[in-house]
Amino acid sequence: MADLGPIGLSGFAMTELEERLYGRDRLAVIAATLARLDHIAAGIAAFQRSGPSPGDYARATTIGNAVAAARGVITGAHPAR
Repeated sequence: MADLGPIGLSGFAMTELEERLYGRDRLAVIAATLARLDHIAAGIAAFQRSGPSPGDYARATTIGNAVAAARGVITGAHPAR
């Protein structure tokens, strides 16, 4: 079993984004994060339409799936909205 440290929470510190998502300006942070994710997704879609190699297309798809998952976390799992 992994060592969880003296209080059992080692490795579970909040990231800067998590802290901002729960902060006073959380709605603005959510909006900015979603805009950034949408921008990345649009870039990936444009890249895929440009005719990349099959390997590059597959990597772009993987990144696009990660972006979609991140968007889902921000829109569906965050209690600030």
